[in-house]
Amino acid sequence: MMVQWVIAVFTVTGNCYEATQKTTFNGSIPYVSGDEESASQRRLAYRPWPVVKEYTIQCNVTADCGANGKCNNKNGTKKCKCHEMFTTTDITKPCNTKQRSKTTARELHYFLGEVGAGAFYLGWTFWGLLSLICFLFTSAGTCAGCFFYLTGDPEENGNQELVQQGTGEENRKFANRPQIMLYLAIAVLIGTLSLTVLWVILLSWLIDKDKNYEARDADGLTLG
Repeated sequence: MMVQWVIAVFTVTGNCYEATQKTTFNGSIPYVSGDEESASQRRLAYRPWPVVKEYTIQCNVTADCGANGKCNNKNGTKKCKCHEMFTTTDITKPCNTKQRSKTTARELHYFLGEVGAGAFYLGWTFWGLLSLICFLFTSAGTCAGCFFYLTGDPEENGNQELVQQGTGEENRKFANRPQIMLYLAIAVLIGTLSLTVLWVILLSWLIDKDKNYEARDADGLTLG
């Protein structure tokens, strides 16, 4: 958890800089050839979103940009500038597509990423379920370990009479307790490492500032 909080502090600082440097992006991947194209395809292949074309529409008046945009004159060229959290995926309906929030996705991942909150918010259902399963597995192992530790071993607690009075089956249970505790510790360690790896992978997607590979929701839309 401490590692996650440190990463969160640095990425929030990066978000402030990113907001001041935000530029218009039409959603297309620049044409590349040969090895560069193969590298781009490989980099996108394992990410849980398609790439949907987003358009910048030329306009004459604000009415041409729909209810969620305005006509912006920049360098002598009039183009629709969509309001925050809206984009254009259909040239006949400018600024009519609602986006999910990048800030919300990141905050959900920072604080509730262990249960897949950020992934579920973006529609990355598989990765959300995978995170949730790892969390439940780790939590179950931890609870079981705490139970065995708190119930204690009568012999270790000095209750020799209970051990002597117990049946052979009960004594075997007490004898197996250290072995069970070891298995639970290994299971919790595996679950924790898996959960941490998943958390870092999803975070790397959410903070990727390369416009060609930045995070999108499950519908392939860029985040607002």
